[in-house]
Amino acid sequence: LTLNVKLMAYQLTSETDGFGNSAYDSELMIAANAKELKEVLADSKNVILASDIKLTNTDECVTMSAATFDGNGKVITYNGERVNESSVGVVTTSGGKISNLTINGNENGRALYVTKLTSDLVVSDCTFSGAYSFNLNSAAKNENAIISFIDTTFKSWTSYANVAKHAYFTGCTFGGVLKPY
Repeated sequence: LTLNVKLMAYQLTSETDGFGNSAYDSELMIAANAKELKEVLADSKNVILASDIKLTNTDECVTMSAATFDGNGKVITYNGERVNESSVGVVTTSGGKISNLTINGNENGRALYVTKLTSDLVVSDCTFSGAYSFNLNSAAKNENAIISFIDTTFKSWTSYANVAKHAYFTGCTFGGVLKPY
């Protein structure tokens, strides 16, 4: 059975989209591979992931800031060399929103790494694993930033330091250590 659907939608001038503006998702970019994802996030644009991505080295790891990253149920897998540098994650961020994403850092990578927070970080409906599921740079204090994890699974070591105003973990599952310093 094949079903073809065409959806026509209009936005009222009084409405805003999921990114808070009235130009319906005009700032949403689609990334289908590591190169596109890296370029879009480097430009601080909002992105939705169109396919699973496999990274083989730290040069392919992505960095984002205050953007919205919708993983769309996809998986980013890191199979590269051991990440020794303390400022590299499979996804490294300084804030923004991340949702619906699985990051497998395997034994060599940090799944989600946070550098100095320049804005709040909200993560929802994600699964993280790796040498660290989540790790925060302890030298990157921002007393105004808030970190919120909602319905997120951490399968390995998770640590954060006293670098944000608040850190919330709501409906989360921890398969390893949660260590607040």
